[in-house]
Amino acid sequence: MRKRKWMALLLAVLLLPVFRPALAEQEEITVTVGGKYMFGNEETYTVTRPELIEAARRELSAAVPAEAPEQKHSSFDIQLSLDGETVSLYYDDLYCATYLEKEGQLYQMDGTFGAKLAYPARLWLETAGPDFSVSEKNAAFLKEWGWTPFFTLAETSVTLPEKLTASIADEADLYFTWADLFLRQAGFDLTPWLGKEVDVSILGLWETAERSRFVSRDREQDLHVTLNLRCVLLHAEGQIIGGFIAIGRHNGEWMMSLDGKTAFELLDIDDPTAYLVSHAVLTEQEKRLSKASPEEVIRQYMETAPGEMNGFAPRAQLLSELAANMNDDMLFVTWEEQLAMQLYWLELDGEEMGFPTAAASVEPMREENVYRVITDQGADWYVVLVWESEETGWKVTACYDHYV
Repeated sequence: MRKRKWMALLLAVLLLPVFRPALAEQEEITVTVGGKYMFGNEETYTVTRPELIEAARRELSAAVPAEAPEQKHSSFDIQLSLDGETVSLYYDDLYCATYLEKEGQLYQMDGTFGAKLAYPARLWLETAGPDFSVSEKNAAFLKEWGWTPFFTLAETSVTLPEKLTASIADEADLYFTWADLFLRQAGFDLTPWLGKEVDVSILGLWETAERSRFVSRDREQDLHVTLNLRCVLLHAEGQIIGGFIAIGRHNGEWMMSLDGKTAFELLDIDDPTAYLVSHAVLTEQEKRLSKASPEEVIRQYMETAPGEMNGFAPRAQLLSELAANMNDDMLFVTWEEQLAMQLYWLELDGEEMGFPTAAASVEPMREENVYRVITDQGADWYVVLVWESEETGWKVTACYDHYV
C-alpha cells in the first residue's frame, strides 16, 4: 500500500509542470478606444507582452490627482482593463494630456500614455490593423537599442537601389539615401546589399517623441505635440542588416537613428535636407533647370505634363511626399501611386489638372517668390518658388488656381 502511495505522489510531481500553464492565467491588458478622432468607430485590442504590461502599471501608478480641464479638444475615450480592474481615460492629442477617472476622482498622467494606447486603434482606420505578435528576433534586437516593440505593422520586402544618389527618378534611391544617414549613425552599412532585395519589418514602438525634434533645430516649436514611432528593420541572409526610426504617414523626411538622433541633431544645420542635394546626381532635366531664371522655370513647369514634374520640386518636398497619405504599414508610396491618387481626387471633385499648358505672362507678386501666371487660355495660376541650392537653382513648392 505504501508503495502505491509513493507511486501516485511521484506521478503527480511529474505531471505538475505539464498542467501548471493551464492553471495559471496569462496576464493581459485589454484596451477599447473610441471618441472624436475615431469618427464613430470603436476598437478593442489585447496586449500580453510582459514588458508592456509592466510599463502600463508604472504609468498608472504614477497618476496624480488633477482638476478637470476647462475644455476637451481632439479626444480619444479609452477603457483599460488590467489586474481585474477597468478604468476610464481621456486623451487630448492637441495638448498631449492624459486623464484617468477612478472612483469619482480625476487623475492626470504622463500625456504620452494616451498617445500610446490610441496608436493601434487609429491604425484600424487606414490599415488591416496591427499584429500584436512580434518576433523574438526583432524584439531582442530592439531591446539592445533601448526600444520596446508594441506591434508588427508589416512584413514586406524592397529592392535597394544600385547606388545612393538621392535620385528624383527612383523613389527607393531618394528614400534610402536619406535613411542611410541614420543607418550609418547606428553603425550599419548597406553597401554590400545595394541592388538586392531585402526583407523589411515595420513595427510600431511603445516609445514616443516630441515633434519639435523633427521640425526645428532650436526645438521651440510644437513642444506639446507627441508623435508615435515606427521602426524599420532590414533583413538579409538571416540577419538584421540595419534599422532606423521612421515616423511614416505624411512625413517621409522625419527619421531617427536607433541611438535616438534626428537629422537636426546629426547635421547641426538649419536645413538638414541640404544633405540630399550634396549627395545628388542630377537628372538632365535638373541640369537644364538649374541655370534657368524664376520666370523660365515657371514657363517650363506649366508646359510639363503631370508625372514629369519631379525635377521642378525641391528634394526635401519629394522626400516628404513619399509618405503623403501613406498607410503606416507601407515603407513609402511610388511616384506612380502619388499621381494616380492626385488624378483620382481631381476626378472626384470634377476638376481637370490643367497641365500641360502655356504661360502667356508671368508676373511677380508683392510677396517674395510668388508669381501670377496667366495661361494662353486665360486661366489664373499662382506659383511659389524657393531657391534650393547653387547646384539645383529655383524649385516650385506650390501652384494654386487662386491667390492665397
